[in-house]
Amino acid sequence: VKAVYQNIKAELNKDVLTVTNLFDFTNLSEYTFEYTCVCDGKVLESKTLTLDLDPKKSIDIKVKTVTSCREGAFVNCTLFDKSGYDAASLQLEMEAEIIPPERCTAPAELVETEDEIKAFAHGREYTVSKHLGKLVSIKNLGKELLCAPVELTVMRAPLDNERFIINQWYEYSGNRWAEGFDNLQNKCFSCTKDGNSVIIEGALACISRIPFMNYTLTLSFFADGSATVNLNARVREDCIWLPRLGFELRLPCDCGGFEYFGRGPLENFCDMYAHAKKGTYKSSADDEYVDYVFPQEHGNHTGVRRLEMQNGLEFTSCKDFEINVSRYDARTLMNAGHTDELEKSENTIVRIDYKCSGTGSNSCGYELLEKNRLSEKEISFEFYIG
Repeated sequence: VKAVYQNIKAELNKDVLTVTNLFDFTNLSEYTFEYTCVCDGKVLESKTLTLDLDPKKSIDIKVKTVTSCREGAFVNCTLFDKSGYDAASLQLEMEAEIIPPERCTAPAELVETEDEIKAFAHGREYTVSKHLGKLVSIKNLGKELLCAPVELTVMRAPLDNERFIINQWYEYSGNRWAEGFDNLQNKCFSCTKDGNSVIIEGALACISRIPFMNYTLTLSFFADGSATVNLNARVREDCIWLPRLGFELRLPCDCGGFEYFGRGPLENFCDMYAHAKKGTYKSSADDEYVDYVFPQEHGNHTGVRRLEMQNGLEFTSCKDFEINVSRYDARTLMNAGHTDELEKSENTIVRIDYKCSGTGSNSCGYELLEKNRLSEKEISFEFYIG
């Protein structure tokens, strides 16, 4: 709310930063204006200015820009009052081409047995269960990095603003006609080896329900120990819009530290990110917890290009994705009516999401806007494990 109502506006046209004073009576000289030009986390230029700018007037400032970057290039602007209080803050993205890093294309060695397909490369060992159609193990130099199979899921802990839509999403609401996103079964129709790839055909459905989503999941493995996860999903036409869609990993609880490039440092969603700047941040599963009066979804981050976990697992993509790292799983948060009923998981729960639906205001306001719902019927999502 503070970000939306702040009293300055800024626009970036190539290397010209235009700042506009939105106050009705106050000259911006009563504040200190600071801008910082950042490319891939490196500061290109940083200046602190006093702008003699009357209300509703604008000023142009020449800033340092780049034409290309690896993750992102931005001009971050902040307005401070005389006490040092952050009165306004915004971020402008440079017109810079994002050049993805070169990736290994040499194939890893795959070994198939009756039950499993294993990939070996550069000290990494991946295991895919042919029966489950899931990645069930990732070992690095013999050390297991996962505590459970990687799950394709759509459930998240209900927000207070979702008190009505949960009647169509979750069985726990008591509606026996709900899609049952909280009680999913993942059906594997086939799991086949093709060169250095494993191709899985599957479907997601609640028990005794028509599948709401069919998908093709392709896992490709490379000689440097990396892997590509490619999901192509088809959602049933009459299915309600989804809470989220992505992959859930369970890591040891002592692997909760992480670094990411995305919007932060506070939690943000597709309809609530005006306060969050893209950049490189460090955090932990414990620090991501938001102590809401009523336990609910928390700690989401949008606009992510890279997530590096403490145990060495790295997740990257050429397109923005969303992440969530927590010590509480969705079911624990869902079942807790009060904060004292929460119990931390034995694991660190990591989500790599294609998208989360927005937060909305439907506890007592309007339904979530269409543009902020995950309502696509054809979905493609790809990321890399390093």
